[in-house]
Amino acid sequence: MRDYLTVLNALLGGERVQHKGAEYSVSAQVAVPGARKPPVIVAALGPAMLKLCGRLADGTLTWMGGIDYLRDIAIPTMSAAASAANRKSPRFVAMVPTLLASNVAAGRDAVNATFKMYGQVPSYRATLDRGGASVPADVAVIGGEADLEAGLEAYATIGVADFVAVVPNGAPGTQATIDFLARVARTRYVDVDGSRDRPFH
Repeated sequence: MRDYLTVLNALLGGERVQHKGAEYSVSAQVAVPGARKPPVIVAALGPAMLKLCGRLADGTLTWMGGIDYLRDIAIPTMSAAASAANRKSPRFVAMVPTLLASNVAAGRDAVNATFKMYGQVPSYRATLDRGGASVPADVAVIGGEADLEAGLEAYATIGVADFVAVVPNGAPGTQATIDFLARVARTRYVDVDGSRDRPFH
């Protein structure tokens, strides 16, 4: 990943790359007149990857990492690495299971059933454990409209720039969740043209 990001950043910056590393040998240049280097967002979960991405990427996207994991591990680890490398503060994108449910227990069951496999995949299992979560529902935002809005605000407060709601497909409340989040996004959070000062994009 270190080799990959080194090459990718240089190519996106329009540089001529001559690179011979452990995994990649590259001799290339990509030149697009007038193009600006886009931000590089890398999925990172473990401490070593977070540190590497803090040094070489512009942000990270997480999955199965709830508030505690992000606040106590991901955000400080990656931010410290970025600061040490004299890079600007990273952008944090959080993918979060989200469900509008009048019955929270039933909502938790739906989330756990849909995302059960992530509690068994080693990388995601480790992420859940680092955040003190036992099952996927422990990192989900579940409940009524006020609960979902409070969840969005909680993620914004700890420094998450982009909240990606992952709604269980086919669960009771799936469409209602999508409709509610679309309404909230349009009226409160989406900043398409820079005209609003909102916590999320």
